[in-house]
Amino acid sequence: MSDLTGSRQKIRHPGPPAALRQQFVRGEVRTFKVTLPAGAMLMAALTAAVQDLAGETAFVRIDGLALRSGQHVLPAHSPDAQHVAWYSDTHTLSDCRFVHGTVVLGRKDDQWFTHCHALWESAQGLRGLGHVLCAEACLAEPWQAEIHVFFGGGLRVSFDAESNFSLLRPYADATPPPQTNAVLLTLQPHEDVRSAINDVCANLKIQEASIMGVGSLIGAVFAQGPAMTAAISEMLLLPGAEVSQGQCTALPVACVDPEAVIYQGDLLLGQGPVLITCELLLRVKS
Repeated sequence: MSDLTGSRQKIRHPGPPAALRQQFVRGEVRTFKVTLPAGAMLMAALTAAVQDLAGETAFVRIDGLALRSGQHVLPAHSPDAQHVAWYSDTHTLSDCRFVHGTVVLGRKDDQWFTHCHALWESAQGLRGLGHVLCAEACLAEPWQAEIHVFFGGGLRVSFDAESNFSLLRPYADATPPPQTNAVLLTLQPHEDVRSAINDVCANLKIQEASIMGVGSLIGAVFAQGPAMTAAISEMLLLPGAEVSQGQCTALPVACVDPEAVIYQGDLLLGQGPVLITCELLLRVKS
């Protein structure tokens, strides 16, 4: 475990550190295109589509999707000592289009669970970024979703004593798929995102892959542009995140702090420690 940015001096979680810092499972991703109708609620439409495809876990990029209405929250300081961070009051989204965004779908007991971070632009040209409440997000127009469904395991919510949150964590099916082309990866607090990707790729001998996902960071330093000094944030990976020759060669992200300030850039090695969790899908290139 590295702590190259002094993240433990900024954030101390209430529980004991988990022994396993990186959790992953190999499986098969199949990609499907499904048209979601105007007026549908994003969570209901996506979960129905994934269920029809016989899946339990999926990642969906929502770049270009237009919302008629919705709600989001920002990262916020916790009101008590039970957690290191919490959520802001709910804010309204209306008449906007997502510039970039990712929805992670998994299961919580017998129910669907979604985790969505997105960057959007309003009809007035104003940009925002936050944790989008998929159950409240109403589509303004028909939209073709590209759904990456994971088989051979998935993501289920379980309690994490370290952070005192219930979080999505990977599991493997009893019978593995006949072929694998993907890895589900989640990270514990203080794990450096880029370093962890490199570690897992070395462990699994992955040479080339594209990466998508969401998470939270304790500050961030980029190859270009101003650093994010806030210790609390929400983050999503942008298109172009990839592994080449066994190393994470590009990790473009967008993140937002509690003051709603947005930061973007290629996250540097050792400069992006996880705040609470990070959920990633590595799609291995043949």
